[in-house]
Amino acid sequence: KEIWDTGRVQLPGGGSRPAVLGIGVKHATALYHLVLREKPDMVVETGMGQGVSTLSILCALQQTGGRMISIDPYPRWTRGREAALNAVQRAGYADRHRLIEEPSEIALPRLVSEGLRIQFAYVDGNHDVEHAFLDFFYMDRLLREGGVMGFNNAGWRPVFQVIRHLKRTRPYKELTVGLQADYGARNPLLSLMRRLMRWPRQDRYF
Repeated sequence: KEIWDTGRVQLPGGGSRPAVLGIGVKHATALYHLVLREKPDMVVETGMGQGVSTLSILCALQQTGGRMISIDPYPRWTRGREAALNAVQRAGYADRHRLIEEPSEIALPRLVSEGLRIQFAYVDGNHDVEHAFLDFFYMDRLLREGGVMGFNNAGWRPVFQVIRHLKRTRPYKELTVGLQADYGARNPLLSLMRRLMRWPRQDRYF
């Protein structure tokens, strides 16, 4: 709430910076309630950013007893990492959280090889087509049967392509999490195309 109200994130030792928000209040609230409902023992997210989605997940895990791994290499963005970890520490969630500061294409295969099994995956890393597919590919192998996979920025074309592949090739079912389908676009024709292709922009969960 502090980050949304002020538009800034706090740095360790004092000072602040403008917030870079990749998730809004409605989407963060839906994420929190879904984690609270599912009660996962372990959550893995790709892409931590300044920690807003991380805090949403950890707030629920604090009540249910679960733990979380975030994967983000933070290339040339030391202040982003500092702000995110400082927010987790200030909220009192540090003992439930681990940051792996590596690219997901390195970290995720290692977690698979280590035999980690999770109940909740949140894909919010690099949104180019290669990374989006790799994140999905390895998260799918980490997930236990009955687990949940969520996608931030589902309206981005590469993420939509991953979701379309998931629906065609895997036994996932889309979950209702209280978010309205958003087909909005720059012009009415593009909005109509999104609607016809079932290509909404809101976060989606399977």
